[in-house]
Amino acid sequence: MSTEKLKVHFIGIGGIGVSALARYYLEKGYQISGSDLVSSEITDVLKKLGAKIVIKSKIKNQKSKLQLKIQNLLKQANLIIFSPAVPKNHPDLREAKK
Repeated sequence: MSTEKLKVHFIGIGGIGVSALARYYLEKGYQISGSDLVSSEITDVLKKLGAKIVIKSKIKNQKSKLQLKIQNLLKQANLIIFSPAVPKNHPDLREAKK
């Protein structure tokens, strides 16, 4: 399978370790998506490099629309990577296990 077709989703993409992996995969030509609780300089840079990122703090006003977007990104992913800081009962992690 070519790297252009591989999709990797990162839960907690704004963390220093997970963001480094996301950047590595972006540089290798993978399609990257991710979610995090808040926007940061790290998530802004990853977006500029081509990552599709959903910021969870924005969900309060548009909960169903953004949650559906995350669910779709998770379903499309060939690989899901998550930060050790993400709790085991995190909604995105539970959705990924389905």
